[in-house]
Amino acid sequence: CMCLMGCESKGESTLLRGAENAVELSYEDETEGLARILEKTEKFAVAFADAAFQEYAEGMFEKGQNFAVSPVSVFMSLSLAAESAADKTREEILSALNLSYTELSSDFEYLYSALNREYVSGIVRLSNSVWVNEGTQVRQDCLNSLAEKFFCTSFSADFAGNNQAANDAVRSFVKEQTNGLIDKDFQLSADTYFALINALYLKDCWNTSGNDLSFTEKDYTFTGEDGKTMTQKFLQGYYNTGRVVEGEDFTTFYTATNAGFKIQFLLPKDGYSVSDVFTEENLAFVGQLEDYNAIDTENKIRYETRCLFPEFRASFDQDIIKILRSFGIDKLFDPQACDLSSLMEKTSMEKGNAYCYSLQHVTELAVDKKGIEGAAVTVMADGSESVDEFTTVQEEFVVDRSFGFILSDRYGTTLFSGAVQAV
Repeated sequence: CMCLMGCESKGESTLLRGAENAVELSYEDETEGLARILEKTEKFAVAFADAAFQEYAEGMFEKGQNFAVSPVSVFMSLSLAAESAADKTREEILSALNLSYTELSSDFEYLYSALNREYVSGIVRLSNSVWVNEGTQVRQDCLNSLAEKFFCTSFSADFAGNNQAANDAVRSFVKEQTNGLIDKDFQLSADTYFALINALYLKDCWNTSGNDLSFTEKDYTFTGEDGKTMTQKFLQGYYNTGRVVEGEDFTTFYTATNAGFKIQFLLPKDGYSVSDVFTEENLAFVGQLEDYNAIDTENKIRYETRCLFPEFRASFDQDIIKILRSFGIDKLFDPQACDLSSLMEKTSMEKGNAYCYSLQHVTELAVDKKGIEGAAVTVMADGSESVDEFTTVQEEFVVDRSFGFILSDRYGTTLFSGAVQAV
């Protein structure tokens, strides 16, 4: 199963197996191994973000909430589940991830290494862990594989005998891994055999000096999905090479932090809403954009564009089993059909067959004058062309209505994807 946790008491747990340290990516790793798994990761990312938006965003918008999910966190947790599962259960998970078991085993390390980096101005950190109920017989070879190939730390905690202390330990772990952004009691039941947890933390500034972005001198009116307007000063992003790209029903451009974390905006055209433009097709189109029509060779013009955009926050806190069923994952959630025997001895399942009864995905994301900070947790609980002679033209892209967004790293990995209707 999958789920997330947090709390003031650090609870009680015992380290079973520490995770191996990932090796820094080489140039060949970045161009070959990482490229292979990123293609699969991003295919899953756009499909998951679209499905989550269709399932939950309307209700969240009605409550005045902004929407953000972390597809890569879900991808990571499902990868841990695939390693822990066997037979048909594993096959369904791998099919949803668009990977063979061999591909997952060989290429996971490249994605993990790319998502654990420190920069002058910030950091991106990812951690994987498995939490086993005390007394449950687990296969040491699986714990070793999780540690060595998936950089996963394993703990034991007494979910059955001292449930609150076990939940406190999980909550404390998640809170620490997300720098306090996610502090939640996931209330894993006393019948929990084990929990698989992925935690992602991201923080970066707009510039090396850490100075705030400046605000516009004039006020702008932001129109929400519900038609309500808010008047405020917008942030002035830095000029980036390129100009606005037009889709059929939206326009897009990007702003970036010092370390290269990129926010690509999907701004609906007149007559369209975020619900119209936040689709799998459009997300894939924007995610693959590299050349933003920067150079007009015929007229010898180089374009630069800056985004004027509001500060915003977005979040998510839902069980996503229903969404993952739409990806063809069924047996993982079936009490009778689930097979997690790669991790657990079936003879130790005294309370019944192990299956995923909860898969909680939680995110918090803030974009403000200082930079970006975000965290996500997914918990699965069981049972160059020369332009010297070119004229530079500078343009502006004003994000003044409800919009979708993709937040990605320098490799193009979608870390967060969502939609904003209120600022």
